[in-house]
Amino acid sequence: MAQKDFDLGPFFDGHRPDHKPVELSVSEQDSVTYFAKKAFTITEFNVRKRRDDTPQAQQSSSPPAHPFNRPLPWEAYKGSGGLWRVSSGPAIAAAIGWRYDAIFEHGTSMAPAAVAAQGDPDVDIGP
Repeated sequence: MAQKDFDLGPFFDGHRPDHKPVELSVSEQDSVTYFAKKAFTITEFNVRKRRDDTPQAQQSSSPPAHPFNRPLPWEAYKGSGGLWRVSSGPAIAAAIGWRYDAIFEHGTSMAPAAVAAQGDPDVDIGP
C-alpha cells in the first residue's frame, strides 16, 4: 500500500500548474492524501478520460461516477504543520483504466469549473 500526496494549494483561485496525474493502484490499495495551507472540501469527482495504457480486459466499459469507496464530500482537517488534509482511501476496481478530476471547494468559493474540466487536479486509477 502506497500513500500518495497531492498539494491542492497551487490550484486555489483558478491556477492550473503543470503536474503529472496521481497514479493509484487498486491491487496495491494505494490512496491519496490531498493537502493545502487553507481549509478545503473535496465535493465530487468527474470522469475525464479513459487511460490508454490499461489493458482492455481490465477496464470497465462505463466508469463509476466516483472512484473511491469513501462517500463524498470529504472535509479536510487541520493537522501538524498547519496543513489541512483529507485521505481518499483505496480506489474501487470498477474505476480501473479511468482518469478523474477532483472538484474541490476552499474558503467560500468553489474552484472554477473550467479549471476542473481541464483536468486539474487529476488521478489515474490502474490495476
